[in-house]
Amino acid sequence: MLQAREHQVLEAYQAVKTLGDQLSIARTLLKTGKPLGSRRSSARNAKSVRRNRPAIDYDLSEMAVPDDMQKLVGKLLKRKDKHEALGWLTGAPKGIDRGISEMDNRESIAYVRHLYKLGVEELDVVKIDSSPDGELQSSDNLIAKLPDDPRKRKAIFAAEGKRTVEMGYDPYADSGQRYLWIWFD
Repeated sequence: MLQAREHQVLEAYQAVKTLGDQLSIARTLLKTGKPLGSRRSSARNAKSVRRNRPAIDYDLSEMAVPDDMQKLVGKLLKRKDKHEALGWLTGAPKGIDRGISEMDNRESIAYVRHLYKLGVEELDVVKIDSSPDGELQSSDNLIAKLPDDPRKRKAIFAAEGKRTVEMGYDPYADSGQRYLWIWFD
C-alpha cells in the first residue's frame, strides 16, 4: 500500500528536477505530511540552510486536499501538548521563554494577534519543543480554526500564502477546510 501511495505522490510532483528530490519529497510528505526541511537543529543552522537552499519548484497546494490535511490536523489537535497559542505565549512561568519558530516571544505574540485580527477563530500551538534546561520552549506548528466568512478566509490564506512563498514553498489552497495547518521551516 505504501508503495502505491508513494507512486501517486511521485506522479503529482513530476516538476521536481531529479528523481532523488522526488523520492525525498514523497517520503517526507508520506511520513510526516510536512515538506522537506521541517526540522532544524538550531536557529543558526536553519537560517544558513534557508539562505543556501536551492529553489525547488513543486506544488504543495495539492496537499491541502481536505481528507489528507484534515486527518493530519486531527492528529495534531489530539496531542497532549496542544495549547491556545496566545495564552501559551503570554502565560509562561518566570524564567521560561516561549516562541513560535525563530521568533522571540514579543514577535510571536504579535504574529498570533495578527492572525486573530485577520479572522482566525482559534489558534492552537502543537508539537512544542523544549531546550534541555527547559528555559526555552518553541513550536513550528500552529493549527488555525478558520472562519466561515469568505473575506476573512481570503485574508488569512493571502497572509499565510505570502509567508509560505517567502519560505520557498507554494501556499495551501482554500478548499473549504475547517482548519489550516500553519508550519514554519
